[in-house]
Amino acid sequence: MTPHLRQSPLPALVLVALLVLSGCSAVTDLAGEESPALPSGQEAVEGYRSFDTVRATTLTTVAKGNTTETTENTTVRRARVVQRPSTGDSWSETLAPENRSGDLVVSNESVTWSYDASEDSANRIDASQFDSAEDGYPEYVRRLFDAVGGESAPESVGVSPLPMVPGTPTPPARANGSMGRQTVEYEGTATVDGRRTHVLHLTPRENSGSFAVLNQTVYLDAEHFYPLRQRMAYRLDGNVTTYSVTYRNVTFDPDVDRNRFRFDPPAGTNVTETALPTSTTYDSLDDLRANASTTVPDPSVPEEFSFAQARRTVSTERNYTSVSLTYENDSGMLSVTTHDTTDLYTGTAEGENVTVGSATATYREFGTVRTVGWACAGSYYAVSSDVVSRATLLEVARSVSCDAPSRNATAR
Repeated sequence: MTPHLRQSPLPALVLVALLVLSGCSAVTDLAGEESPALPSGQEAVEGYRSFDTVRATTLTTVAKGNTTETTENTTVRRARVVQRPSTGDSWSETLAPENRSGDLVVSNESVTWSYDASEDSANRIDASQFDSAEDGYPEYVRRLFDAVGGESAPESVGVSPLPMVPGTPTPPARANGSMGRQTVEYEGTATVDGRRTHVLHLTPRENSGSFAVLNQTVYLDAEHFYPLRQRMAYRLDGNVTTYSVTYRNVTFDPDVDRNRFRFDPPAGTNVTETALPTSTTYDSLDDLRANASTTVPDPSVPEEFSFAQARRTVSTERNYTSVSLTYENDSGMLSVTTHDTTDLYTGTAEGENVTVGSATATYREFGTVRTVGWACAGSYYAVSSDVVSRATLLEVARSVSCDAPSRNATAR
């Protein structure tokens, strides 16, 4: 799994974490060379969509430290990977450490296999009934370059971008901007694995809370805008961890065997099965309401947000149905989710108690994401965003509370 593939059934927090990692291989400044013009967000999107498949060797390093970032232990993983971002297909074989050598993770649109070579065991995740979200990485890249290029919506730009001078040698004039609750800085160009990359550094405006992203750096291929090097430093319960990934021996659009993204376990392998909920996405609220059997919220969101997508998820194993609505603006997203049970959220992490209507809700911050959740009349509600203020988040929450039934539409 990589941060830039279409969302897969693998854990969402892993996807989020990998989105902004960076590694430590041969990366050099292009001193003395003419710097390319700063790409626009649309040019970055077009570059990313100009290839189908990428093959590489990855080096992943996780360095765990204490509050002073003093490294206490480090783990390193090297792997061969083949990825097709537009479909979510991926193949990864671990090369090191030795005790994990030969392990495989193979994903396609219907199934994900994880194979433990030393134990000769495999886990199969059936994703055929899970309607994966579209690849969101092109939009992420667009926002990055729009932020440093000065094309973000005025309310999202916290630092005025500096002008780019054509033909300026490296290091070029830096450009700053903001994307949601992160400040984005363009740091010029560098080479990774012999390829020119654009270097962007992201710093959250706030880093309080038990979990906080401290900084992120990403090196995007100058032709295809695929991340060849990524790094993230974050703090969890007072301890700082640096997570980095570097791509080497990179080939775009290699010849790939048509069976590369399939896996047949060896004879005698112990195979276990993991069932995913049935999940369906909808491009309109009317379509969702026509197919859902639960109440569909009708939140009051800020005017600059527009509806992007809805999702209905049904789990027969855990006996719940959830409905999630996603809204977007030029800087980020806002989501509203309802679950027809509160059992899944008993004993959740601590946070700040706030009032939402007549209910007591819990407000939390996870890195740049703010979220508020509460139980009411046997259901659980949650509102989250990586861009709106705390006050706005709570306003949206109150518009879908049990005290605002007139704004919630019951599906047929």
